[in-house]
Amino acid sequence: MTPAFLPMKKVPFFVFSSAVLAVIGLWFSNSLNSPMGSLFEYPAGRLLAFGRLAGISASLGIMAQLLLVSRAKWVEQLFSPGRFLKAHHFEGLLIPAFIFAHLALIVMSSAVQNDLSFFAQYRKMLGWRGIQAGAAGMAVVLAAVFMSLGPVKRRFNFKVWRGFHLALYAGLVFIISHQMKLGGDINGSFYFAMVWYALYGFVLLTLVWGRSIKPFWSAVP
Repeated sequence: MTPAFLPMKKVPFFVFSSAVLAVIGLWFSNSLNSPMGSLFEYPAGRLLAFGRLAGISASLGIMAQLLLVSRAKWVEQLFSPGRFLKAHHFEGLLIPAFIFAHLALIVMSSAVQNDLSFFAQYRKMLGWRGIQAGAAGMAVVLAAVFMSLGPVKRRFNFKVWRGFHLALYAGLVFIISHQMKLGGDINGSFYFAMVWYALYGFVLLTLVWGRSIKPFWSAVP
């Protein structure tokens, strides 16, 4: 490999990183210019804004995990073997934290607006359209993370662990459905939605390429 071609290895990384930065910037812009005014100017608005950011961060974390397991060469080149596994495990712990933060902040925002207790608002929100999909996606992700904890993982064979991880793809479908129905940034901003779905497309294409197309292509005589 000649030095002239080395930068090409980093192009997908910069594409993904740039899209992530664009998403964060668009979240900030949407929060400043929401139909309710700047969300940063009142308590319920700040809770809502950062609750949305936590949900975005959880989804970005899931996308990053999919890239890590995609076996794409440009991803593997970013880490040494030891750091690759550490990054995978660290992300696996961050995602549940973002999920719980998203849930707590969104419920608190609505509770403040409606003058209800946290649990009263939570029970009310369970009946909202799209909440069930989000709850199902959250349950699948948390189950997979729980199964990856050392003491738990050692109690089950590899097939059980793998089954829970494969279920993450179903969890991603639930999460996307939840976002499409209730995502304030996706439904409120054409540009955010365009970048967001482009990110999903980029990640899924990388996953399909690394896991399915590339091995098949390499096996062809």
